[in-house]
Amino acid sequence: MIDGRTPNWPEGGAAALWFARVAPSDRTAGPEPGRPFLALEFWIPDSSYAAYMREKGYPATYGQVRLRQTTDRTWQGSVDIPGLSLTAECRPTGPVTGGASSAGMQVIFPPRSSTVKGTVRLAFAGHREQECDGDSSWTLRGSHPLVGGVFLPPSTYQFGYDLKGGTYP
Repeated sequence: MIDGRTPNWPEGGAAALWFARVAPSDRTAGPEPGRPFLALEFWIPDSSYAAYMREKGYPATYGQVRLRQTTDRTWQGSVDIPGLSLTAECRPTGPVTGGASSAGMQVIFPPRSSTVKGTVRLAFAGHREQECDGDSSWTLRGSHPLVGGVFLPPSTYQFGYDLKGGTYP
């Protein structure tokens, strides 16, 4: 939600984030606890909301982003934009961890080209997590820089987040 405005989600619509983990060169001068990330892209299946995000200075692009669950409990996600076709599958397996005692924080830095000069801080709680079974898969095709990324297993299925956040100078 930005300024009280939320996207219109089509059936099966989802958002996809492309963040890069960053580490401060001086570990004692970090931006507070939590994993810091650089926001590289945010794909969303609502073109007017993506345009609204860009007007506010956030990286956002319209894309066909979908998430669905199959009859065998496998989650399938996809992103289709010019230059990138990404599909991922995960069948959650094993114990569910997290829950009422889980909590954390993330700091998200805007790209240098952004007009947003502050950081976005997200606090989260209550999320749960399961590992994906050995048949999980990622397929990346196209000319987008993300296609050259390296997949580092294991994949996890995470759900039930209660997110609160804001932009800070």
